[in-house]
Amino acid sequence: MIHHTRLLTISLAFILGATILYATPRTISGTVTGEEQDALPHASVQILGTKLGVVADENGKFTLTNLEPGRYRLRASCVGFESSVIGVDVTNRNAVDVRLHTRRNYLQLDQIVVTATKTERIYQEVAVPTMVLTGKEIQESGAVDVAGAISDRLGIDLRPGRVGGQSAEIQGSDPKYLLVLIDGEPVVGKFDDRTELNSLATNRIDRIEIVKGPGSSLYGSEAMSGVINVITKTAQKPIELAAEAKSGSNDMYEFATSYGTKQANWSLLLNGSSLHEGKTQRRDYITLIANDRYDVGGKFRYFSDDDRIKGEVNANYTDNKEESRNPDLRYVTKLVRTDFRPSIKFRYRPWAEGAFKIRYSKYDRKYDVYVRRSGYHDETQSNETNETTSSAEFDYWRQFSAGYEANFGVAAQKSTYSAARISWGKGQEVFQWSVFAQSERRWAEELTTIVGARFDRNETFGDFFSPKISAMYTPSDWLKIRGSVGRGFRAPSWVELYLTFPHPAVGYEAYGNPDLKPETSVGYNLGYEMLYKRKLLWTVNGFWNDFRDQIDDYSVRPSILSYRNIGSSYSRGFETTWKWYMSQYLSASAGYQWMESYDRESENFLPHPRHSGNVRIEGKALTNRITGSLRARVSERYVQRFDLLLGDYTNEFEKFSTKPIFDATITLNGALLMNNWKEFAVTAGGTNLLDETNDLYGPYIGKKVFIALNYNFAK
Repeated sequence: MIHHTRLLTISLAFILGATILYATPRTISGTVTGEEQDALPHASVQILGTKLGVVADENGKFTLTNLEPGRYRLRASCVGFESSVIGVDVTNRNAVDVRLHTRRNYLQLDQIVVTATKTERIYQEVAVPTMVLTGKEIQESGAVDVAGAISDRLGIDLRPGRVGGQSAEIQGSDPKYLLVLIDGEPVVGKFDDRTELNSLATNRIDRIEIVKGPGSSLYGSEAMSGVINVITKTAQKPIELAAEAKSGSNDMYEFATSYGTKQANWSLLLNGSSLHEGKTQRRDYITLIANDRYDVGGKFRYFSDDDRIKGEVNANYTDNKEESRNPDLRYVTKLVRTDFRPSIKFRYRPWAEGAFKIRYSKYDRKYDVYVRRSGYHDETQSNETNETTSSAEFDYWRQFSAGYEANFGVAAQKSTYSAARISWGKGQEVFQWSVFAQSERRWAEELTTIVGARFDRNETFGDFFSPKISAMYTPSDWLKIRGSVGRGFRAPSWVELYLTFPHPAVGYEAYGNPDLKPETSVGYNLGYEMLYKRKLLWTVNGFWNDFRDQIDDYSVRPSILSYRNIGSSYSRGFETTWKWYMSQYLSASAGYQWMESYDRESENFLPHPRHSGNVRIEGKALTNRITGSLRARVSERYVQRFDLLLGDYTNEFEKFSTKPIFDATITLNGALLMNNWKEFAVTAGGTNLLDETNDLYGPYIGKKVFIALNYNFAK
C-alpha cells in the first residue's frame, strides 16, 4: 500500500512539474549580425508560419516573448542583406539565446512584396514574378507622377489619351485591362475606361509593385493583363521631416513636404504637394497648356503593446486641372479624388489573423470643350461625371501546418455613377459581393504552389469565377523556375452599358448595351531566375495572353452606334533581364522584350512595340555622397493615326524605330561641403537627353531637365 502511495505521489509530482514546465511561456532572444560579425540594427525577425515578429534594436538585439513550448524556425531579414533562417527548440527550456548571421545581398532580392499574394512575402519566396520600383528609383527619375515613374520599365508602354492623360499597357494589352491599385485598393475614376496615371502624385509613394498576367483571382474586374499597386509611405522613425523643391523644363515646378512620427503604440505621416506644368505636347496636334495638381494625404497607424491589434486610417485628397488645345479646340479637365480607408487587423493566435477594412472613395470630373470662333474659344460642351464607391472587406489568414497556409476573404461594394451621357445624367447604382480564397503549399524546400480563386456576383453582369494556379520550383540555391496560369475578366463599364447620346447634329447617335457580358482572358507565364555568385541575376519569362468576348463598338444601322461582345485577340512574347553587381561602387542592369499582338477579327497585328529594351548603370562615390545613374531605352513602335474630324483613330499605321532615349540623374549630398549638412541633397537630371522627337507620337516630345533640392531629417 505504501509502495503504491509513493508511486502515485511521484507520478502526480511528475505530471504537476511537467504541467508547470509546459505552461510556462517561452522566450527567444538573440542578436542579428552582418558579414563582419557586426550587429545589424533594425533587422526584422519573424517566426516562420506565424504572424509573430519583432524588429531588432540599434545593437541588433531582439526578444520574442510569451511563446508556447515547441520548435520554431526564425528568419532574420534586412534591406541589403540575405535572409537567414535557423531552427530553435524551446520545448524543454524557458529561454534560449541565439545568433542569426546574414550576408550582404547586392541585388536586393529580399525586398518585401504584397501584391502577388495579398500577404507580405519576401520576393525570393513568391511564385508569381513581381517587378518592384523602389522609392529611390522613383526619386532619381525626377518623375512627378506614376506615368513618368514607370515609363522606362520593361514590358510597359504608355498610351496618351484623347485629351492628354496617360495610361499604361502591359504585354501588349489595352490599358483598360490593367488594374491600378493604391495600397491594395482599386483607383476609383477613369476616363475612357482607362486609369490616367499622370494624375497620381509620386511624393508619397514608398514603392510600386507590378505583377504581369491575370490577377482577377484576388482583385476581380479589370485585372486581365496585370496589376500595378502603388504603395504609400509609412512613418518609421520618432521624427521624420522631408521637403523637396523641384524645377524643370516646360515651366515645371513642384513643392512637396511631409512630417512623420513613430511612437510606442502609434505612427503618423502627413504629406502634401503642389505641382505646375507648362506647355508640352502630349499627342497628335494636342498641346498641354497647363497642368496644376494639389495632393494632400495622411496615414495613421496604431499597434497594441503585444502587437495583436493593428489599426490604420489612410486618407487622401487630390485636385487636378488640365488645359490642352489644338488650333480649333480647347479642353479643360478638372478632376477631384477623395479617398478614406480605415482598417483593423487582429491576431488572436500566432497562426491566425483577421482583418477588416472599409473604404469610401469619390471621384468628380468636369470636362469642358471650347471651339475657336473669331479668335476666341467659346464653351460649346460641358460634361460632368461623378462616381462614388463604398466597400467593406473581411480577410482571414490561417497557418494549418509548417508548409501549408491559406487566406480567405469576403467583400461587398456599392457603386453609383452619373454623367450627362449616361441616361441623360440619371444616376446608376450597382451592388456587388465577392468571395475569394488562396492556398499556399510548400511541398518541400524545392516546391511551392499557390492555388486561388474568386467568385464575383454583380447585379448587372451576373456571376463570374476567376481561378489561378502558380508554382515555383527551386532545384538549387542559384536557380528558380516560376510558372502560372490564370483567368481574368473585365466587367462592362458604365458607358458601355448605359450610354445615351442621341445627337444627330454630329452625324451619329450612340447607345449602350445592357446585355453585354464580361470580357475574359487566360494568361500563361513561365520562366526562370538564375543567380551567379550572388552578383549576377538573369531572368527569362515567356507569356501568352488570350482575350475573348472583347467589347467593340459597331454600327447597328447607319448613324446608330452601340457595343457588342465580338472581339478576340492575343499577345505573346518573352522578356529577359540581367542585373550585375560589379563592385560596391558600380552596378548595371539590362532588359529585352519581344512581343506581338494579333487581332483575330480583323486578322491584323495590333500597333504595339515588337522589340524593346533598356539599360541602367548606377554608381556611387565618396561613401555615397555622390550617386548617379544613366538609363537608356529603345523600342520599335507603330503609330495609329487619329482623325480629329471623326474623333477616333483610323486603320492607318506607321512603323518607326526610335533612337535610344537616354536619361541621367546625379545626386550630391550636402555632406560633401560640411558634415552637418547630410540632411540636404541636390539632385539634377534629365530625360531624353539626345532630344529625340517625333511629330506623330506624343511621348517623344524632346529633352527635359530638372533640378531638385531635398531635405530629409530622421531621428
